[in-house]
Amino acid sequence: MPIDQRRAAAKKRTSSDRRSRVSALQAREQLIATTIDLLRELPFDEVSVRVITDRADLNPSTVLRNFGTIDTLFAAVSQELLARSTGRLEDGKAETALFDPDVILRTKLLAWLLGRGVESSLLAPDPNNQMVKAMADRIQRESKVQARTAMAFNEILAYAAEGFVLFSEIHIADESLRSDGFQLIVQLQSMLAQAESDLGWAGKR
Repeated sequence: MPIDQRRAAAKKRTSSDRRSRVSALQAREQLIATTIDLLRELPFDEVSVRVITDRADLNPSTVLRNFGTIDTLFAAVSQELLARSTGRLEDGKAETALFDPDVILRTKLLAWLLGRGVESSLLAPDPNNQMVKAMADRIQRESKVQARTAMAFNEILAYAAEGFVLFSEIHIADESLRSDGFQLIVQLQSMLAQAESDLGWAGKR
């Protein structure tokens, strides 16, 4: 092999070795954080393994070792976005938490992944997810209702928020109408105890 080729190969090996000198946990965290940054900057379909690892200064094989596939990495990203937004939940109302920037990015990412045919089982959050539990607990506490009612209302809020994030641009609605809708949701929450009683759910879990 010519000297220049040997030098190039050696340099490539050195670079590869240098890129690999992080623990599995560090690599995993670095890949997730870098992917989130890139998803904010680029169209989702441009965020590839090569783009991610180049930005993270890691070897492309770290994605395979830590996640198996890029879709599994994206799934881990969605969980991290949910965890980040959970940490900020105490700063605002449960209904406004659904419009947290990380929740919005997660919603758009999940819709894109589902559109690509990724299995929903890979993307579904843990049923005991702290974000879901924290939001339902807050609704239950503020509205003085049972967990069943709080969880059901939380689901309604989630569906409405996700629909807004994905399809608001194709709905004919000005800001005043959106404000009215938000006020209506707040008013409905204040009536949950009565609705729960009317449905016969009061006192039941």
